[in-house]
Order: sequence, then structure tokens, then C-alpha cells
Amino acid sequence: MSDTESFEALQKAESTREQILNATMLCIIQLGPGRTNISNIATQAGVSRPTVYAHFENLDDLIIEAVQKGTGLLCASIASSAQKHATQAERIIAAYEHTLNLAGQVDVLRTPMSFSIAEGDRDIIPEEGIVAAKRVLAELL
Repeated sequence: MSDTESFEALQKAESTREQILNATMLCIIQLGPGRTNISNIATQAGVSRPTVYAHFENLDDLIIEAVQKGTGLLCASIASSAQKHATQAERIIAAYEHTLNLAGQVDVLRTPMSFSIAEGDRDIIPEEGIVAAKRVLAELL
């Protein structure tokens, strides 16, 4: 599956909750997390704002869950690309190249981001995402 097909797959979902999460990931990719809001998520998902709030308590929780899901998808994509190679060095290079290619396709990843989450000191990259990234690297090594 190409990366373009992966993004198109985000527009299809089995449940409304998944549809909203996918729309949130697309909004973050297209607009950046600082400009992503409930209105543009609802529009992207093809649902109403009340429907978004029926599934998620607030924007912060929605963005965090979407980033967690997106991090898992990115890790799986990078690992899949790397595992096609025989040697450790080839796998590491493939993972790095794949990561750069993904970043080059997503405008928001090419520019510095500055945003905050309203509820205290929570990091935008959840601990689960960091653990997943470490797991991918450990598999490559």
C-alpha cells in the first residue's frame, strides 16, 4: 500500500469514533495541531460537532488519542518498510529513508510546530508512542 493509499484509507472507517479519529489525524496532517479544532474535525469526518462531543469529551483528549493512533500507524509503516531488507544496516537505512519520505509528504512535518495542550504539562507524543518507536528500533537492531 502506498502512502497516498494510506491517507485515503484514513477517510474510511468502520465506526463513527474511528471516522472522527481518522479525520483528526488528517486535520493534524493538513493544518497542524495548533489549528485543528472541533469544527474542522467534524467537517472532515462528515459529522456534526455534537457527534464529535458524543464520542470525545474534549479536543485535547481527541488530539491525544489521534496522535497515539497515528504514531502506531507510522511505526508500523516504518517497520514494514525496514523489514523488507536483509541486513541490520539496510533495515536502519530503509527506516530512515521511509521516515524522511513520509515527512516530505506532510507539510506540517516540514515546519516547526509550536502549540500547547490546555490541560497542564501533557506531552503531545504520548508515552505509548515513545515505547512503540523504541520497539520498532529494537526490532531493527
